[in-house]
Amino acid sequence: LYFFLSNLDPRPDYTLSVNKSSKTISVKVDSGDLVYVRWCYEKKSGHCSGGQPQTTHRSAVLSIPHLLPCVCVEMYYTYTDASRHKKCPFRNESLF
Repeated sequence: LYFFLSNLDPRPDYTLSVNKSSKTISVKVDSGDLVYVRWCYEKKSGHCSGGQPQTTHRSAVLSIPHLLPCVCVEMYYTYTDASRHKKCPFRNESLF
């Protein structure tokens, strides 16, 4: 007998809103669960670096020093080794 569990390591869902003039990204957590959220620079390997995580359960505003195609937002639950959900709002966009 085999069981397939697709939700062994869930990732939080969230929405983003970008304000280019103030260099901020507003983040809204869909579930209202306690999560970490941070901006980061995505490297060629796909991993992110930079930005200090903030704890939130509803929303957060992230200030970004530079609007670059490699800027992403990562969100993940507060337990150890939680899967990270990354969105990169500028990846396919011309910023100039």
